[in-house]
Amino acid sequence: MINNLKSRIDIVTTIRKTVNLDQEEDYFYFGQSPFTNGAKDKFLVVSGTYQWFRCLKTGKNGDVIDWVMATDGIGFEEAVARLAKSDGQRLTSDPPPKAPSLPGSESKREDKGL
Repeated sequence: MINNLKSRIDIVTTIRKTVNLDQEEDYFYFGQSPFTNGAKDKFLVVSGTYQWFRCLKTGKNGDVIDWVMATDGIGFEEAVARLAKSDGQRLTSDPPPKAPSLPGSESKREDKGL
């Protein structure tokens, strides 16, 4: 499910909500790093198959989930939930339904003290 979510959400679109990015080549985007105060500190985003970011000053890097965690100051589960919600996916925390038991199997368990 996580890989499916990451493949559906474009990292450039997500990061462009808060950082101005200029496209340098087909898959490479640069902007001012949101992780530093320096006006010349570069920030790289790679789209396409790779879908990751990297601050060239601090080395902070990762995928779209790492981005949301770093910029929103939240944990992994909340970041996944936010991204899923933004993509229109519903996450459930309910456990999967139990498989039906075979007729007579419960009485055998009770007889054996299980």
